[in-house]
Amino acid sequence: MDDSSPYYSSLDGVLFDKSHTTLVLCPEGKAGSYTIPNSVTNIGDSAFRDCTSLTNITIGSSVASIGSYAFYSCTNLTAITVDTDNTAYCSVDGVLFNKNQTTLIQYPGGKAGSDYTIPNSVTNIGSYAFDKCTNLTSVTIPNSVTSIGSGAFSYCTKLTVVYFQGNAPRLGGSSVFYSDSNATVYFLPGTAGWDTTFGGRPTAVWEPRVQTSDASFGVLTNQFGFNISWASGMAVAVDACTDPANPVWEPLQTNTLTGDSLYFSDPQWTNHPGRFYRLRWP
Repeated sequence: MDDSSPYYSSLDGVLFDKSHTTLVLCPEGKAGSYTIPNSVTNIGDSAFRDCTSLTNITIGSSVASIGSYAFYSCTNLTAITVDTDNTAYCSVDGVLFNKNQTTLIQYPGGKAGSDYTIPNSVTNIGSYAFDKCTNLTSVTIPNSVTSIGSGAFSYCTKLTVVYFQGNAPRLGGSSVFYSDSNATVYFLPGTAGWDTTFGGRPTAVWEPRVQTSDASFGVLTNQFGFNISWASGMAVAVDACTDPANPVWEPLQTNTLTGDSLYFSDPQWTNHPGRFYRLRWP
């Protein structure tokens, strides 16, 4: 940008207003890490849109507003870091939130990891917050979430399961799960507002499951046991019988999960020629 321009300026190839308080546009081909100058108070609409070569963005303490689609389609962005002194925004593990963590604004498109659990403080998932996060296969949404913005999970092409821990939230349009053709929405027994589809994706009851493929399954310390996966706070009962064709189910244990899994063991397993188990919720 020519220095004589009365309205705009450039710094390191990035377009700003003249006073460097608004970041207007970052070139799509800009690569690597980028730190927003401390003078910036506003990140404009679509400012980093389609910057597919950026890997990290650092937001300073002065940024007070971030425009719509600011980080849209930054598919290789692994982290957004916010200065801890910023009073409007924060980041947790590279994910961008408002300061009090009630709104999840942007999950970086290139963030590593296939599973993500949204913090319990979040009440709103912003529009396009997870757009094109192609590493994600599973997302868990807490019962605090009451609304999900338009396109929030669009083009998450590897997403297969979305677990909801509460009632069905409001949707900001029909494109929340756009192009997520492999995803199924799971909801807990006793929660409300669910139909056969949600946001265009099929739904199913989220039931407790025995994990047969991890190291906990089998005989450990002379007891047969296994991990049960479900939602934190849910109560699960384990029953046993010796003949599944004519079952007489014996209740063995009822526990409330304090995390996303619970270990069950049966010290009496050797007292029976065969032992069959079932899970149920009281």
